[in-house]
Amino acid sequence: MTYLKLNAEEEKDFKLLFIQSLISGFGASFFFVVVNTYFIKKTSVQSLPPGYILSGIFGYLLITMYKKWQKKSGVVFAYTLGYVIYGLAGLLLFSGRMFFADTSPVAVVIAYIGFVVVLPFASMQAIGFSTICLRVFNIAQSKRLLALIGTGEVFASIIAYLIIPWITKIVGGAAPLLLFSGIMNFLAILPLRKTYRNNKHRLDTIKFGTNQVKMNLDFFRKDKFYMMIAVVTVFSVLAIYFADYAYLLSVRYISAESAIEVGTVVAVIFSIIKTGELVASLLSGSIIRSYGIRISLLVLPAVLVTSSLIGSVTGILFLSIPFFLVIFLLLNKWCERVIRKGVTVPAMKVVYQVTNPDDRAQLQTSIDGTISQYATIAAGVFLLIVSSLIHSSDVMVFLRISSVIYIAAFAGWLWFTYKLCVIYKVRIGDYLKIFGNAQKRSSADDAEADTIVAQSHVNKGDIGNPVLMRAAAIQLPRDANQYFYMLACYNPALRSLSERERTFGKITSVYYNNENIFSRYLVLRVMASRSETERLDFVKEYYRITELPLRQYVIGLLTENDFLLKKEDEFYFVALCQDTVTEIMSAESALYDLKNTQDQPLIAGLENQIRVLRDLLFGLLSILYEKDAIAMVHNIVNARDQSLENQLFAIELLDNVLNAEMKQFVMPVIEDISYHSKKSRLEKLILIYNLSPADRLKEILMTDFMAVNPVLKEYALRAYFRLTGDRTILNAFYSSYLENLNATSRDLAGLTPDVLYQMKLAAGQQMGLAEVMLPSLQPYFFRWGFYARNRKRGGASSLQTLNKLTYQYNEDFQAGMHVNDADLNIDLLGLALFLGITKNN
Repeated sequence: MTYLKLNAEEEKDFKLLFIQSLISGFGASFFFVVVNTYFIKKTSVQSLPPGYILSGIFGYLLITMYKKWQKKSGVVFAYTLGYVIYGLAGLLLFSGRMFFADTSPVAVVIAYIGFVVVLPFASMQAIGFSTICLRVFNIAQSKRLLALIGTGEVFASIIAYLIIPWITKIVGGAAPLLLFSGIMNFLAILPLRKTYRNNKHRLDTIKFGTNQVKMNLDFFRKDKFYMMIAVVTVFSVLAIYFADYAYLLSVRYISAESAIEVGTVVAVIFSIIKTGELVASLLSGSIIRSYGIRISLLVLPAVLVTSSLIGSVTGILFLSIPFFLVIFLLLNKWCERVIRKGVTVPAMKVVYQVTNPDDRAQLQTSIDGTISQYATIAAGVFLLIVSSLIHSSDVMVFLRISSVIYIAAFAGWLWFTYKLCVIYKVRIGDYLKIFGNAQKRSSADDAEADTIVAQSHVNKGDIGNPVLMRAAAIQLPRDANQYFYMLACYNPALRSLSERERTFGKITSVYYNNENIFSRYLVLRVMASRSETERLDFVKEYYRITELPLRQYVIGLLTENDFLLKKEDEFYFVALCQDTVTEIMSAESALYDLKNTQDQPLIAGLENQIRVLRDLLFGLLSILYEKDAIAMVHNIVNARDQSLENQLFAIELLDNVLNAEMKQFVMPVIEDISYHSKKSRLEKLILIYNLSPADRLKEILMTDFMAVNPVLKEYALRAYFRLTGDRTILNAFYSSYLENLNATSRDLAGLTPDVLYQMKLAAGQQMGLAEVMLPSLQPYFFRWGFYARNRKRGGASSLQTLNKLTYQYNEDFQAGMHVNDADLNIDLLGLALFLGITKNN
């Protein structure tokens, strides 16, 4: 459970649902093998299509009744009743097999009943199981855990199919498996009831949409995209039953030719299929990420066309050797089950992401439920017509003729899937335009969003520190003149300048000469109102010498205002993107090299470094490409819901926005793939290397201070000294202007602690800064936000005068605290600025 990263509440429900999935998996597998085996034995080739028709009709009626039970009595009652009906069906069929002889005409009826109900029962269980999971877990949890819970059913199926031949030998036939199936279905109710008791408040609530759209033929006619999804689904269902028809005939032939029991043949084939499904489920994410949605949707119909074509040709060329045709038709069945589960179904979930959110859930239910049942009936009718036209009892004649028909049907599916991909591509473009317009409307509605009101971040009811309250009351302006007035508090020489004298050169010289981070931030706010040319020149000149937390605001000079990048300037930002990817991979390499250190603060610091750099990458991409589209992908990547379909959808959107060259750099660091996969895709483009833990830590310590957060350097310093005991590295940081590194090196060396820094830490603790300020900003605030009048830096090797009282020109922007028997002044304006930055992150 630790590997799955489940919290205590999730673990409890996960165990129960996994056990339920496991038990029901055994029940369904036993039932499936027996009814399929008996149906093949007791009926003719021509009897299969009527079975499909009846199965579709029964499925439609069962699902309709199930929804009514669910609506009237709740999801748990409906699901429990479903298990009861499934279990009773197994017991009744077992009783029928025991009571009536195999030669009795009733035996044929029993065979038909089992075959007709097996797939509808499976559909009912799938609907019930997913509904329960969606109620027990929230949406994000469901998407993360549903597939994992479902592996219980897959494991049970693999085990069941492997042990069925052994069981049938012991009990003297396959019929007792129906009894075992019934018992398993009744047993599955036990964990379900316990899940209900643990989540009664969630499962008793009946939630159904009140504004549901009637999804009839007119609804689908109005939207070509929806219509194409429905058409592709119909062909997909036809493929299921065509492959199943050929599979059943092939099993009949293999059994007759080899004298192996039909049940044994079915069990062996499905154990191979289920193993393939398990492997495909584990690899599905990487497969779809590697090849994209278009290939993922096209691969199954393309494989089925190819397999059927080869099987048909070999079946005609080698009439006396039916082995080739049978093998390729069985391959169709394997592909239909394995590729569908591992690739096609997840890819279709991504396609649904660009449908109308209000219609999405109902559309999926309508297509996967009602339309699928209609398609089942249609498949049965079609196969009935084909079988009635073939006047032969030879199974191989049916297989040869039907394989030719399948080629046409699968080719039709391939064609319509290709058309769906084309429309999907257009739909993504429309989706991005709609999102962009919505973003613009939202920006217009929130015109004051640029005005940081720190008060909204600090809750008076929770944090009563008077210093925080005063800082929270400061409303930062939107007007450039007011920002300039605040900037002058840190740079007195600016106070006497008229508006005409506030030139680009004078403002940028302040940014370069005054390292105070609050002053630099205010320069960026002032620069936001300057001309496009000046903003672009500023970014080009100062981006690389800006502290990491402020770089997003440097980029914001171009992305948060109207700006049109000229062709000749693209090269600079492409290079910045490539440099940022290199920095991300350096952090990823560090994370990989240091993963065995078990140093959680260090690992968390590296993960935060990657997040910050990735945010910067999206900001740079917003300069080069349509910023609303990039913003949408950024939101999806950073969202809490990290389900497979959301990740894939984000990649799909980027694939439609970036050019080919940029995709090579960006995609690997955005996709949720392993470090080795990222390295293999990027090592031909950028320098990526691995180091020993000690060398990697030393590299972090030696990296430019502007490119690495001081907090991460502090963690690296502690880890390096703990690993090597090297005191030389401590000497390098004794005189560091970064107080946290200076204090850490003194602490590790056992020297007298920095009294002033200890005061600042105590003040921060009293104020509750950890609750209201990003950890990455705190070292900067300790350096620039606190001032001890008439004090020197105690304990340092050389007495250093503290940072000047930068807020001395406006009393509203200063406050005092008494800490450790000394007075400490606080920059309220700087505090308000950092509270605002934290709020916006």
